[in-house]
Amino acid sequence: WYQRRVRARYNNKVASENAAGHIANGIHRVKHLANGEVLNTLAGSNEQLKITRYSNGIICIDCARVVSVNHPAKNSIIHFVDRHIFNKKGQSTASVLRSKYAYFWNSIPKNIQTVLSGKKCRKWYTVFVPTQQLWNDKIRGLSRDEKAKLAQAHIVASLVCSAAIIKTSRATRNLNNENLYFGAKPDGGRWVRLGMTNQQYTANFKRVDGEFEIMTTNGVIYEIDNLIEYSGIIKVFKWKYIVEEWRNYLRQCIQLDAAKRYIFIVPTRRGLDWFLRGSDFTFNDEERLTQFRNRFKNDAEYRCYVAKYHVLEVTDKKTSLNDFWSQFFSKSRGYYQSLAFHKTYKERVSHLDLFMNQDDASQLIWQYSYARDFRAYPVKEGHVYEIDFVNIPPEEKLMDFLRRRTDVSQFYKLISNDAYSAKLHVKRKPVQLILAFANGNFRASKLKWNLEDFLALHWVDLYFWIGDLGYLAPGERTMVGSGLNNVTLFVYRTRSSSEYYVWWQKAGTTITMREARQRWVKIIFYNYWKLDSMVWILQNQMPCQNSICRRMQKLELSYFAGVGCDQILDTFQKASVMKTFKGEITEHADSVWQSPVYTKRFPDYKNSNCFSRFEIAYEPKLESVSDS
Repeated sequence: WYQRRVRARYNNKVASENAAGHIANGIHRVKHLANGEVLNTLAGSNEQLKITRYSNGIICIDCARVVSVNHPAKNSIIHFVDRHIFNKKGQSTASVLRSKYAYFWNSIPKNIQTVLSGKKCRKWYTVFVPTQQLWNDKIRGLSRDEKAKLAQAHIVASLVCSAAIIKTSRATRNLNNENLYFGAKPDGGRWVRLGMTNQQYTANFKRVDGEFEIMTTNGVIYEIDNLIEYSGIIKVFKWKYIVEEWRNYLRQCIQLDAAKRYIFIVPTRRGLDWFLRGSDFTFNDEERLTQFRNRFKNDAEYRCYVAKYHVLEVTDKKTSLNDFWSQFFSKSRGYYQSLAFHKTYKERVSHLDLFMNQDDASQLIWQYSYARDFRAYPVKEGHVYEIDFVNIPPEEKLMDFLRRRTDVSQFYKLISNDAYSAKLHVKRKPVQLILAFANGNFRASKLKWNLEDFLALHWVDLYFWIGDLGYLAPGERTMVGSGLNNVTLFVYRTRSSSEYYVWWQKAGTTITMREARQRWVKIIFYNYWKLDSMVWILQNQMPCQNSICRRMQKLELSYFAGVGCDQILDTFQKASVMKTFKGEITEHADSVWQSPVYTKRFPDYKNSNCFSRFEIAYEPKLESVSDS
């Protein structure tokens, strides 16, 4: 059947010329063929063979799949491919488009036309050409730039071979830097679409003379039966990928400024259904999904608050993930304000957005939650990021949460000092995790460790980790940061009971799990999302040691008591000192403070007992004592 089809397409003379295009100069074993390598053939310099290796293990030669390799002959080596490799007749991608698809070619920008001609570079391209009627209907009324963007949405700067498409492939970027996905159909067909899940906008490959590919000297062309849309020419309220219910919420609640750019984070159909109609879910001991769901359904004001929370205002007009990666490479994260306004705190709700790009695959982490397999589309007002959940906005700040939780009152007493608030739990908001602990037998007034070190041990900078324990698998442990420079915290989820524990190690050291158990602390409550932090509650405080924490030092204050040899501080003076240092005074009338200053003024101090030393054991509310 295949031979009959080839013979019908070419006469014997042309077929023999094509056979010469199957023979490359030299001996080439498959393991020596590099991805992107070009081999000269006996058919001449215009008939080269392009080698393409794919991540799924498939190897193609001019998009013909290699099915059997390295068969030695007397003066050659033979590889078998799954189809005939037709002569390209020296035609570049540009020449084929210009002659056969002029309606599409005329919309391509001049600089891209030059590249597709293959005259200035040896890069290979894949072009998807829709039917003339579809194309003409779509570009009617579009500006020149919009036509160019739409054409670029159909061009990929690499060789995409249909033989290498099995099931659903990994995303490949087009010239608009949008992700195109490819897949195989049960009947042997192939498809392409913008985004992973938008099945209603799938474009199927069409066969031309029985083949998908139209090979050229610098690429491949496919005819498709639908458009690959460029979303940047569409306004967000008309973007058809957004679920209709959510689009209505946006229309009702949001007024956009035409001079500004925005990031729209929108749920998929599945994500919105889970939030509105899915089974109940417990976030922590205070919050369940049902309470937020009922409030969202019945309270129009709260519904708008949630919708606005999913829209971020971008001041520098950079809304693409590529912009984020270059902009926040040193930090790997961005910090933006949403359109939601908090009535209690009289401020816009700000939250963390963390954008990363690893192994050429962009990743979005938003408000401590991974947005897995998200889809990104540019729109006229910025970018739409489609995720599979609805994020519930936090409504409370850290200190208000700790103040009302009576079970962590001692921790609140420690951290409520303004000086330490500025140093610790405010400076990194909201990129931080606070390890509060239950009261138990702990009393803040009995703390024997340096307060700053002690609190730093209970504070984590969420630099490389999102802080959500729900992503830990049973038996998994992960390393997190710490406020102490020489200390690393580890978090562990047990295999059997799914309990969570945290412990510290000195940086650069390793300990056994038996040693870890001796110092670890159980996490009894977790995943409290607050406006300025995430909070866990531990069963006990993290144990400090001399190797990582400084000890609390008593402040020795010498005070001139009076002229009388047996006079001690009177009641008024003692109260004044206690108020100043917020501590307790222990009198030692029998100990004499030897000061050069007082020695000069009172040379007979040894014979009098007029000077006494007072030790002030102060509570950890004092940051430092000045010279005065």
